[in-house]
Amino acid sequence: MPHFFDQKYILLIPIDKQIGLRAQNLQLAGIGGLKPPDAVHLASAIIANVAAFHTFDNKLLTLDKKLLKVDGGELSIVRPTEEQPLPELLRAMMAE
Repeated sequence: MPHFFDQKYILLIPIDKQIGLRAQNLQLAGIGGLKPPDAVHLASAIIANVAAFHTFDNKLLTLDKKLLKVDGGELSIVRPTEEQPLPELLRAMMAE
């Protein structure tokens, strides 16, 4: 059985100075009262230009389409169950 983080629907982003600075800027801007771990997760998504950021955190969900990715597009922040088509993670969990 593969490890959880070895799934193709999990994007691993190494934390580097660029992400750290972006996370710091998000916090300093007072966006959503972010805590450091949340700021790092969002900064990683912004820099990686992800199609959607999945979370069950209501505080983060309020930031849907309020942050710009480096490609200029809006960061979509959704509950995994609300995105269509259903993300592979949930399909895999349902199949077990």
